[in-house]
Amino acid sequence: MKASLGTLYFKASLDQKGWAHVSLGDIIGGAKPGDNTIVFEKGTRRVSVKVPAQVMREIAALAASADKSVFDYLACRVGDRHEGTIVANPLGLCWIKVGKGAFSNSQIDALEKTGLHVAVFAIRNVLAAPGKVQVRLDIRAASEWLDEMDDLRDQAESDDDYL
Repeated sequence: MKASLGTLYFKASLDQKGWAHVSLGDIIGGAKPGDNTIVFEKGTRRVSVKVPAQVMREIAALAASADKSVFDYLACRVGDRHEGTIVANPLGLCWIKVGKGAFSNSQIDALEKTGLHVAVFAIRNVLAAPGKVQVRLDIRAASEWLDEMDDLRDQAESDDDYL
């Protein structure tokens, strides 16, 4: 039940903020050779998004990797547009990790390679009444996430020096 509610809050929250999303599996399943268009979901609608070729190569490589759980979704800022094909701005695309846990080794490897932003989507009190549920979408450049991890690692090493 928690997972189903979490998915519902995730999709509704992204939709309300003008974002569409697609799972990594759906990227590969829906891709046509030579076509840089990805079909995203926004609420109950499907939105076709044309992605620059260079960015599409990165997306396809990550989506086809052996570790399909690198990130949970790819998101695209589409606003309220639903008709026709939207041309993506690379700054409006980001990988999404659901959950506030630490980045896995494969996610850290992907952070070091990606040119896209990365978002962490976290939900607190998912089983509470809707007014008490807290959702957070923290979007940053991959380099910012890596810098934060380095800072935390440095702090932990510094703390160890005092023991």
